Amino acid sequence: MKNTLLLLLLCIGSIRELTAQTTEKCCDNATCRAKAVSYAQTISALTKTLGKYQPQDSANEQLLAQLQRRNPQSYEDFVRVSRQTATFINDTLNGTCFADALPDDEANNVFQWLVYMNRQHIAHPDFPSSEFCNGLERRFELSQGAANILSNQVAYLGTLRGYLSYTFARAGQCGGRLRLMAGPAVFLRGNTFYTTLSTRVAVRLTDISVKKIPIGVGNINAYTEYNTSFVHFNQVALGAEVQLGPFGLNLSVNNELKSARMGFAVGLVLFHQPFKKRS
Repeated sequence: MKNTLLLLLLCIGSIRELTAQTTEKCCDNATCRAKAVSYAQTISALTKTLGKYQPQDSANEQLLAQLQRRNPQSYEDFVRVSRQTATFINDTLNGTCFADALPDDEANNVFQWLVYMNRQHIAHPDFPSSEFCNGLERRFELSQGAANILSNQVAYLGTLRGYLSYTFARAGQCGGRLRLMAGPAVFLRGNTFYTTLSTRVAVRLTDISVKKIPIGVGNINAYTEYNTSFVHFNQVALGAEVQLGPFGLNLSVNNELKSARMGFAVGLVLFHQPFKKRS
């Protein structure tokens, strides 16, 4: 049971894959599978040399100190491979291929040492945000709020948007900082509909990760946007968003330029996906 829970925690990043179906499973890719097997064999051999994980941190520190005195090279290899394995599991968003390559009687010990080593040696883990990967993506977003909130003529404000998005990052890599979005939107203010062009610039501020376990689960980004019908409706907004895989929740404060009427909107990202599957 403990092994199952640890495996579930290590693979929680794959929730994004299961929903958006954007990431190829590691075991379906020959290169990724070979890496998983290699990491499993290496870390398994090293944990055998190190010994059984203990519930007390002090006992584990003693085991590591003994290994460092007895075999400094094995100690350095263990620290390095522990970090590399954790990064590999996070980057592929799929720990099952790695787990399947471990001997059944050693898997629990390996995962416990992996969690311990990354908790001890990576105080501030850095995960390349899988939501800010290079390339074109599509987004569908629904929001609602209120307009004219500083007057006695408060009106309902609802929006339906479809975005074409491009994230700037190194080719084929994730962890970018800047995202540009543009697309059609329909605004409902009070009883009046407006068909608009909506544009947005988003900047990733930080990633959301579980520090004690080598996984990233999402990001926090800030954005500014401009919405225009080119005639009767022109609006600017500032907002912040929590994005978890293909889903997200955002809050923005907006201002209609001609009337200077303030409003707000709470948005729900129903999906944000790349056009092509990422390998």
